[in-house]
Amino acid sequence: MVEQGFNICIIARSEEKIAQRLEEITKEFPKVRTFSVVADFDKIHTIEDYKTQIGDQLRFLDIAMLFLNAGVSHVGAFADITNQEVQEMVSVNALQPIYCAKVLLPIMLKRANRGQRSAIVVTSSGLGGRPVAGTITYSAAKAFSSFLAQGLSYELEEQNVDVLSWECGPTQTKMMRGRKGAKLLSPEAAVKGMLRDLGKERLTYGVLKNDRSSSLFMAMPSGFINRMMFKAMKGARERRIKEGLQ
Repeated sequence: MVEQGFNICIIARSEEKIAQRLEEITKEFPKVRTFSVVADFDKIHTIEDYKTQIGDQLRFLDIAMLFLNAGVSHVGAFADITNQEVQEMVSVNALQPIYCAKVLLPIMLKRANRGQRSAIVVTSSGLGGRPVAGTITYSAAKAFSSFLAQGLSYELEEQNVDVLSWECGPTQTKMMRGRKGAKLLSPEAAVKGMLRDLGKERLTYGVLKNDRSSSLFMAMPSGFINRMMFKAMKGARERRIKEGLQ
């Protein structure tokens, strides 16, 4: 987006990481203006809190695109994951997208009323497409965010606001730590595929590779998928605990 000339606002909980990223952007693209808001999504529990801590700081901005990309995943049997892990996954993956959309949509509609298009991209997950043992809280939360995006797409299509649910497959991010990089999609390729479908689709998997993988995933027998995934997720949780990552 920066390469297309967009100014950038980052909302995240780590002030240090925000500063580092914005410095990288301005160094490579000196004409791009940047802004930031420090906020921990896991600690924002109501829409009013969201408005006070984030919305009020953004009310003077001209928001052309809202990219809701925050995500948290904890794998393992539902009985084994902690209450805090459940709360964190529901809060960040399901509640924050709806809070953010509710608070910032009025700003975007003002832009739309001036005849300028806006867009909202909600990062969901291929795991939101069906219940999968070992990731059921994450899957349910991501299904919620995907339904939110698709529903908003219908409601806002006549108001100059494009909304897209991005059910991105395995990508090289910190959330995918422990997975072999050869099996993962690069962030650049994933984003390029998503932007291709923005304004044309309500839901996208981003790239053909993920389209095929998701189609195969959905076509497999539910019992086979759940046995395979449950075993894999239990193993992944045990490794993370052993390595001190969980």
